[in-house]
Amino acid sequence: MIARFCAYSVLKNLRFADPFLLLYLRDLGLSFTEAGTLLGLQHLIASLLEVPLGVVADRFGRRRSLAACFISYVFAFSFYGLAGERAGADLAVLLTIAASFFGLGEALRTGSHKAIILDWLDQRGEGDKATRVIGLARSFSKYSAGSSALVGGLLLFAFHDFRPLLWASAASSLLAFGLMLSYPRSLEGEQSRDKKSRRPWWRSADLRSMFRKPGIAYLLVQSLLFEAASKLLLKYYVQAYLASGLKELGVPVVARGASNTTGPVWMGIHEATRESIGGVAARLGHRMEAALGGALRALNVSYLIALFGCLGIAWCGQQLEHWYFLGLGLFIALTALQNARKPIFVAAFNRVMDSRQRATTLSLQNQLSSLAFALAMPVVGNIADRAGLAAVFWTVVAVLVIGWGLLRVLPAPEQA
Repeated sequence: MIARFCAYSVLKNLRFADPFLLLYLRDLGLSFTEAGTLLGLQHLIASLLEVPLGVVADRFGRRRSLAACFISYVFAFSFYGLAGERAGADLAVLLTIAASFFGLGEALRTGSHKAIILDWLDQRGEGDKATRVIGLARSFSKYSAGSSALVGGLLLFAFHDFRPLLWASAASSLLAFGLMLSYPRSLEGEQSRDKKSRRPWWRSADLRSMFRKPGIAYLLVQSLLFEAASKLLLKYYVQAYLASGLKELGVPVVARGASNTTGPVWMGIHEATRESIGGVAARLGHRMEAALGGALRALNVSYLIALFGCLGIAWCGQQLEHWYFLGLGLFIALTALQNARKPIFVAAFNRVMDSRQRATTLSLQNQLSSLAFALAMPVVGNIADRAGLAAVFWTVVAVLVIGWGLLRVLPAPEQA
């Protein structure tokens, strides 16, 4: 199963278009505000469906939920690809359909695979290995993301068109669908295995008691702040930073029909390097946890390091012509930190949640982060249109500073 967990991580992240999606939307004529609104819609749909579909995964099968997720991704990438051939109202309709399918896929996926891993470890009596196994799977995820970024850059260089990246992403999602069907049915989840234990989810004591557990709010708030900020920077606005810096250096990223340029290749190389280093860091999460004296201290220290890293990125974004390469290094460092931290958080969260409701609980955590991100994207896009890229980074710094103050008044978990 370890091999299949890693194969899932590889196929899930063969999204060749991801490192260029914001640039693709800009190339279609969307402003930062319009692109942010579309991507915000995508994450809003995911956040609204996150908990209900997490409940469905717990009750009727996590393996089935993940299989359905990848079919949804196939439709999403296909509609994004078709949008590149349309204009006007047709373009808006196709992009909205694509974003909706992608949001549905995210809601079906988030929480379920981690719940499968934790369930498998519990069946083997190896729950104490959660940080190590999730870190291993995440490392393969990041290696895959790095490879897909490099291949995506080469495809963009070869075709001078973003659409081949989207069709290739759809094909990898189809392969992932086949992989999920190969998972044993014993990993559908405890409630799925024991049908007598099913209760209406709205009467489940788990959801009502979750926020009464000491420290649960602390972990949720910290995750919301850290994940929303890092996703904003590392998933989307690193693309704008890279493209702006390459343009300053006279190597623009290719647009449809543009003349030959090596910009996409350099962008792909940076993204491949960044994601690969993130993969190495993911395997070191358990060492970071041990070195800092426990999961909670590791989470707090990583939050502060991220805050200062974002401060440095904001400075570099404001002084782009002088500090561009330092900013690239800080993006890489922040990626490494995020990936080392993720398995630590999952293991810490696992200690305070009910094992029978893992997909539901992890989905709730993802829902809060996705909702915050969805609401932030249009606002941040408007800031980028009105005040420039550096203003986006300064806004992230301000939010993290305010969040740290909020965490000081919340009770921290005792078990983490």
